[in-house]
Amino acid sequence: MKAINPKHQSTVNKAISWLVKYNTYNNLRDDIENADEELSASWRVADRNCGRSFDMFLTYCDELPKAEVSAIKKSDLY
Repeated sequence: MKAINPKHQSTVNKAISWLVKYNTYNNLRDDIENADEELSASWRVADRNCGRSFDMFLTYCDELPKAEVSAIKKSDLY
């Protein structure tokens, strides 16, 4: 994804990277949840990683202007 302002490109790349990780962990968590009726240790690990990755995404979003965050949220990744 290309940043609106080139000076924010590095931070946008980091935010997108964490958003992709969040999506991966969220899909894994959903797959484990749908496969097992009993929540397992692997689900808890995926849930913890999911939360951490979304927190990191929000941390980088806090460093960006609203226009950049809005562009990320309008993307297919969000």
